[in-house]
Amino acid sequence: MNVLQFNKIMEWQDATFPTVTLPGMFQHLCEELKEMVDALSKKETQASLEFADCLLLLFGMAHKAGYSYEEIINAINTKHAINLGRKWGENNRHIPEEEEEVVVKNLVIALSLIGDKLGGNGFIICPQCGNKLYWTRASSNKHVWGKCNTEGCLNWMQ
Repeated sequence: MNVLQFNKIMEWQDATFPTVTLPGMFQHLCEELKEMVDALSKKETQASLEFADCLLLLFGMAHKAGYSYEEIINAINTKHAINLGRKWGENNRHIPEEEEEVVVKNLVIALSLIGDKLGGNGFIICPQCGNKLYWTRASSNKHVWGKCNTEGCLNWMQ
């Protein structure tokens, strides 16, 4: 989904369901998940539409909770980067790590999300806590300063 699709769908959802609440949307999502599982178990050809219902509800819930398209996409990218660095066991469950290892991995994830552009600044979703992490990169030596909005979370200067 791109930002234009997101905005168009969210405008329609806001206009069509102006009084819906997050708990109401969650209940609807649970119903759609059951329909999706039923469609998959019956090998129905339209099961992809049930996936679409679930995704639209999830995006709608994030929008209803106040997240912008950019924030949702940043969170997806952050979570994917976190998942890439995890060890995985049976049934798609990650294997917990020691706290110090987690902090180091999250710092590496944050730096990889920031990338290696010369100069600039911005924010990413903090892989440690999920809050905003603001960063600045020096144009002269590419060193990065980063600070999460959460007290005691990721904070560094190269």
